Amino acid sequence: VNLMGTESENWYSFLPTGTGKNWSEPENWSTGEVPNAADAQVRIGVTTAVKSGKGWRNVHLDQDATVGTLVFTCGGWTNRLDETGNLTLGGAGAAATVQVADSSGAGLAMLDLDGTVTFANNVTFDVANPAGDAGYGAFWAQGELDGNGKALVKTGAGKMSFGFAGATNEQALGSIAVNEGTLAIYKRLTVTGVIAGAAGTTLELEINKDGGAADTAIRDVTCATLDVPSVRLFLKSNENGTYV
Repeated sequence: VNLMGTESENWYSFLPTGTGKNWSEPENWSTGEVPNAADAQVRIGVTTAVKSGKGWRNVHLDQDATVGTLVFTCGGWTNRLDETGNLTLGGAGAAATVQVADSSGAGLAMLDLDGTVTFANNVTFDVANPAGDAGYGAFWAQGELDGNGKALVKTGAGKMSFGFAGATNEQALGSIAVNEGTLAIYKRLTVTGVIAGAAGTTLELEINKDGGAADTAIRDVTCATLDVPSVRLFLKSNENGTYV
């Protein structure tokens, strides 16, 4: 499903095409208002800023916000939502969607917050680009997670790298369904129900090697049932940041 169709009164497009602009400033939005509602539909479009020879933009989430739909349009470049704000996805009776749309080649969307991401309802991550970054794929998400017992659904042929940390039962996801593509889990994670994958999908789990230690261990990922057609283990060395 492509969410880039008809503009409605609930669509908020982020206007600045450069980098380092704040979410909290009304003039940065197409509506002249700052999005903060369970039915708010937010679009962060292609950047014209250049960093290290390639397109790169940071949008600063400098306040707490709630959205129902978050669309990154990357082209072949990188869009990053960062800073200290807490982000709530969805609301009562309103499931949420995060989509990486119109991305190609090395195009990468990043949800890279110092705050907490809360699932107020089930959340679908739709990542279509099968290329993206060589390690992370087309979508990388990290920060603290409050899964709130809700479901994470992965759609689209691309790879999503899930670096949210949520180890306690209070923060746990209720379930994970990998319907298409690849889901890579980089942090400890608790799922109270099933982690399931459809035919042709892949679940990747990180083996961490801390500071050159001789032993390695799979990140702590717990669930009631694991039912996936393919599991790939990959190694990260904190000494050089490489993946195998």
